[in-house]
Amino acid sequence: MRRRSRRPPDHHARTLPYRGAPITGLPFGAARRSSARVRVFPLPPQVTPHTTPRGDLNMSRTINRVELLGRVGTDPDLKYSQNGTAVCQLRLATDRRRQNGETEADWHNVVCWGKQAEAVAEYVQKGNRIYVAGSLAQNTFDREDGERVYRTEVHAQEVVFLDSNGNGNGRSAEREGDAEPVAEAAGPTPF
Repeated sequence: MRRRSRRPPDHHARTLPYRGAPITGLPFGAARRSSARVRVFPLPPQVTPHTTPRGDLNMSRTINRVELLGRVGTDPDLKYSQNGTAVCQLRLATDRRRQNGETEADWHNVVCWGKQAEAVAEYVQKGNRIYVAGSLAQNTFDREDGERVYRTEVHAQEVVFLDSNGNGNGRSAEREGDAEPVAEAAGPTPF
């Protein structure tokens, strides 16, 4: 009499016909042959910073991510903060299609710091197409006349130059570190 091992059944496994594909012994996503059939075990859910180990969306976390692809509306304005950090500001236009088929331009204030700011100021000019990835930030500051101004900015972490006019075709300028620019981003941009 042959003794069978008592293993718990694989409730999540599917049985598929074996078609001669290589069989691997990996624990997840692996296939096992059992008499001309293949048992396929599902992969574990993809775990990302925004999901739980079961694959559910983690609602206690937040996301602040912006991706823009458009044309630069103003020449970049490079200035240096009081501690010597380069700060570059520019306006980026993106098109939004309306229901009647017309397009309308949306304007975004983009800010970048450090070596990235210097590269953007050197290689980007009005009319260039660029891709920007970063986060949204709301800044408030008081003007000289006492009026409080609210300004929404895109704090760029990555800028890719898309034009092929010799000014950095496809090159990207990434932020070097987040420690210093985040401290700068907390207050208004004093320009």
